[in-house]
Amino acid sequence: IYDGQRIEFRNAECNFGYRTSLFKQEFVNKLLVHRVTFRLRKLQYGNANLVYEPLKLALQDIPKPEYTPTMVYDAVIDIRQKKLPDPKRQGNAGSFFKNPIIDVDYFETLKKEYPDIPHHKTLEGQYKIPAAWLIENTGWKGRSHGKSAVSAKHALVLVNLGGAKGTDIEELYQLVQEDVNHKFGIYLEPEVIVL
Repeated sequence: IYDGQRIEFRNAECNFGYRTSLFKQEFVNKLLVHRVTFRLRKLQYGNANLVYEPLKLALQDIPKPEYTPTMVYDAVIDIRQKKLPDPKRQGNAGSFFKNPIIDVDYFETLKKEYPDIPHHKTLEGQYKIPAAWLIENTGWKGRSHGKSAVSAKHALVLVNLGGAKGTDIEELYQLVQEDVNHKFGIYLEPEVIVL
C-alpha cells in the first residue's frame, strides 16, 4: 500500500486457514489485494463439501453424484441472499466476527448451562461455537446503537443505518464483544480488518 510495489503470491505462500491468511497476519494493513487468479478444473468436479447444514438441505433432493459446481454455487448464493442483508441497500462488511474456538473443558462447562448451544468439533478436538448464536443470546440481534445496528437478518452482520461513521461501528462491535464476554466468557475476535 505504501510504496506501490507489486508482489505476487502463490496459493501455498498465503497460509490460508479458517478466516485467516498471510494477509491478515504478517501483512495486515500493508497490502491491497487487487487481483486474484483461480485455476479450476473444468471436467472433474470433485466432491462437494456439505458440512454446512443449510447447503446440505438445499441440495438434498439431488442425487449426490449429480451435483455440479453450478448447482452448488446457485444454492450458496440463494442461502446467502436469504440470510444476509444486501450491501447495495444497507452498508455492511458481511460477517463481522469469527466463530470462536474453545477447548473441551470450557465447552463442557458451557453445555451444562446452555444445553442447546450449537457447536462443531474441529479436527484438533476443540469446539467452534457460532458467534451469531452468542450475539443473539445476549440480545443484540436487531438492536441498534446510534446510526449502526446488529442486523435483524443475521446477528454476525453489523449494518450502517445511514450516516454511521467508523467510530459508530467500532463502539457497537465493542459493546457486543463486552456483552458476549460477560455472559459467556468468550471474546469475539473481529474478522473485519479495521483501518
